[in-house]
Amino acid sequence: MMPVDRTRDGSAGNGGRTLSPHNSSLLAEIGGQNRAFRAGSLPLAHYQAFIAARTGLFENDGSGIRGAAAALDAEFEHILYAVEESGQHAEAIVAAEGFLSRFS
Repeated sequence: MMPVDRTRDGSAGNGGRTLSPHNSSLLAEIGGQNRAFRAGSLPLAHYQAFIAARTGLFENDGSGIRGAAAALDAEFEHILYAVEESGQHAEAIVAAEGFLSRFS
C-alpha cells in the first residue's frame, strides 16, 4: 500500500490510512488528467466525466478516497453549471489540487 502524504498542519489528510495499489493507480490516472486540464488540453466537462467514471471503481480501502472522488465529481458539476465560465478553470484547479494533495 502507498503511504499518504501529510497535510500542511502535519496531520494525515485521510486519517493516516494508506491507499490500496488499485486505488493508487486510479489516483495516478486522475493526476495525469489533472496535468492535461491545467495545461488547457482537456475541457472541464471531460475532466468531470473522467472523475465520474472512476468514482465507482475505487475500492473501499479505508482511506476515504471513494467518497472524496464523489465529492470532487459533485464539485466539478457545480463549477460547470454555477460558476461563470471565466472562473471555472481556476476553481476546478483548486478543487482538484485539494483532492490530489489529500491522497498523493
